[in-house]
Amino acid sequence: SLSVVKGGETSILSFQMCAVDLSTGTSWTTQCIPHGSKGLGLLDLLREAIQEGLVKRLIKKWPTHITAVTHFSLVDLLSLKDFAKLKSKFILMGRYLVSGSSGVSLTIWDKQHHPRKVEVTLRDVALLAPNGKNTLIELGGFADCEAFELDDAEVERLDELLENDPVRFLDYSHRNAEITATYALKILRLNFGVTGKLELPVTLASMGMTHFLNNWSKLNIDQHAVLGTVVDNGVAWSHGQARRKSVVAHVAERHQNEPFATECYHGGRNEQFVFGAGEKGVWTDWDLRGAYPTGMSCIETPIWTELRHSKDLNDFQPNVLGSVRAKFSFPLDTRFPSLPIRTGHGLIFPLQGESYCTAPEIFAARQLGAELEIIDGIIVPTRSGERPFEPFIIECAKYRASFPTGSLEELIWKELVNSIYGKTAQGLEQKRRFDLRSEQQTKMPPSQVTNPFFASFTSGSIRAVLAEILPALPRSRTVFSVTTDGFLTNATEAEVIAATQGPLCRLFAEARQQICGDPTVLQVKHRIAQPLGWRTRGQATLETIEGEKLLLAKAGLKAPMQCKTQQNQWIIDKFKSRTSDSKHKVIVYLSLDEIRREGGKRGTKERDQRLNMDYDFKCEPVNPGMRLIQGDDHLCFETKPWLSVKEFEACRHNWDLFHANQGGVLKTQEDLARFNDYRSVDVERHGLRRAKADTSLVHASRMFLRAYTRSLWGLDYTAMSPADLVQLFTINGFKISKHNVENARRPNAKLVPHTVPRTPAVLKLVGLLELHFPSFESEMLLEERN
Repeated sequence: SLSVVKGGETSILSFQMCAVDLSTGTSWTTQCIPHGSKGLGLLDLLREAIQEGLVKRLIKKWPTHITAVTHFSLVDLLSLKDFAKLKSKFILMGRYLVSGSSGVSLTIWDKQHHPRKVEVTLRDVALLAPNGKNTLIELGGFADCEAFELDDAEVERLDELLENDPVRFLDYSHRNAEITATYALKILRLNFGVTGKLELPVTLASMGMTHFLNNWSKLNIDQHAVLGTVVDNGVAWSHGQARRKSVVAHVAERHQNEPFATECYHGGRNEQFVFGAGEKGVWTDWDLRGAYPTGMSCIETPIWTELRHSKDLNDFQPNVLGSVRAKFSFPLDTRFPSLPIRTGHGLIFPLQGESYCTAPEIFAARQLGAELEIIDGIIVPTRSGERPFEPFIIECAKYRASFPTGSLEELIWKELVNSIYGKTAQGLEQKRRFDLRSEQQTKMPPSQVTNPFFASFTSGSIRAVLAEILPALPRSRTVFSVTTDGFLTNATEAEVIAATQGPLCRLFAEARQQICGDPTVLQVKHRIAQPLGWRTRGQATLETIEGEKLLLAKAGLKAPMQCKTQQNQWIIDKFKSRTSDSKHKVIVYLSLDEIRREGGKRGTKERDQRLNMDYDFKCEPVNPGMRLIQGDDHLCFETKPWLSVKEFEACRHNWDLFHANQGGVLKTQEDLARFNDYRSVDVERHGLRRAKADTSLVHASRMFLRAYTRSLWGLDYTAMSPADLVQLFTINGFKISKHNVENARRPNAKLVPHTVPRTPAVLKLVGLLELHFPSFESEMLLEERN
């Protein structure tokens, strides 16, 4: 459909359809423009397309099966007048509506009022596009069907285009439908070549799953033996009759230990190690080649009946299918500790703590000199050399290499091989989706190959390889960031290659050799002269290297349409000019409930969102300084690992309070110093209430006054009047008021010793107080020394 948004509501201007008869290849287009208040229904649109083909004698009879293909059409379908009756027949996948594999049986009344039974399969090509390449312009390029482009002003005022230039409007609308149909046909043919099924899959992942299971069947790989499942043949009753029903269940060993293995499943390692501008030089963005398929290819066939528990560190080697809960402590000078701990803000890699992890990660931690105590561990023995995922991965790599880089076929084969790892993890996280039948959020179901032992090993092995490479880089070099399966560094190529000679990298190289005949571990993605970083997955390019591509990871930011060709510069400008009140307009997708409350009239809305470009504190800031960003000085700092998750969580909590109560952003060294002072006041753990404006100096003054008014800690309340005390503070540059003194005397003003951090400002105040109150036991005020 084509629509225009006015007053926050979407008005459908027209529906356009491109129909293709698969038996003859004949195609035609038609258009329906809504008139009046009755609106159009899905059955109306299908009838119009079929009747057009019959009238033009392009088809001889009504079809019995239709595959209806759309592009980002959730709002369009919800706006159809018959959707309320049909919705229970469809499945909501994220922002897309589709039907199941068997299609939906519908009755369409033709123009002679005869009922026609038709099976309709609903698909959305956005689910069948390579990752990040699902616009109609991109799909048209893949399908050799050039898009009919309008300028931004025309797109925003399609209603005026329809009225003033209906021919141009018609050309544009029909081309959009043609691109959708042509791209769908190309995927249909690809699916037939890959799976042998002449049908349009729901997603590329489902296409990959079909091919993967076909591969196992062709090689006589026992799916149930590999996955640890069995088929139970039971009986189900339907309409008073007994029917056989097969149910796939987990073998006892897997079933009993699956929750533990699920705890050991985490995503990728994502950390920003430098905030602000990096030094000028040559920065290279390195990626592990085929990371997740390569890690998955190393999985050997499990012997589930021999699963055992172990606390022996030597049992957890790089190629072992093992899950571990362990206490750990890395040497204090470790730059990149490697054991993950899950928090509400993502994975953290502190120096000490307790981690659920995998055997390869335990091995990597031992290489770094960590002290480890296994609380519990599971070993699943495997058949040495028998790798059930490897043949499929090798086949996909072979086909992918046979096509030009960037072609649709090459990207599809990449998607197919990557999707199988995702399928092993489907349903392990608490992701939910909206069920149209029950109208409730339901948990994402597992796939046919969901297995937490496999998913955790695959992701854990990739984190372990990175954990081996990063510390092996020279200490004189900087690692700017790490993102899932890659990292950005100013180390030279020779230094990076030298860092890939450890045992985990050798195993990875051997797997790459087996998959594609090339043992290279890393590949270069980008080279730039100067990076800008602000948080996890947030990097931009300040200076380029001639002939090299920009590095841009937007961390959820999206430039407005008029800046879409200059997103890198837009982000840099936003970073430089931001304040605590900075906002930017974003287009957000409405949930299905919200769309329905809007009467199906829009699927997105524009809102102002706070510009969050400050650090996420996954590591602790150190060595702050100032560095130029395109002519303007701006804060930059390096980081070091947190000692513990407790330290990290306290910092994040204090940052939220600081930003909410005091405002400001991290743009100068003074900004960071203010925040460090703010977070140094850890009063909440002593049962004290934190005031909005608390700094170390404010808290020190408050505790001193509470001790003074009670004549405690060597102080005598009669030694100085409140007025003289206020004057003493004031003339020496410290602020208190008579009201502060009176508040300190209240019975509920809690006095707790050893709560004031030893900041420079506090120590200066303590020196003044010791001079005027010689008997003052100042150590009662200050935090105890470590």
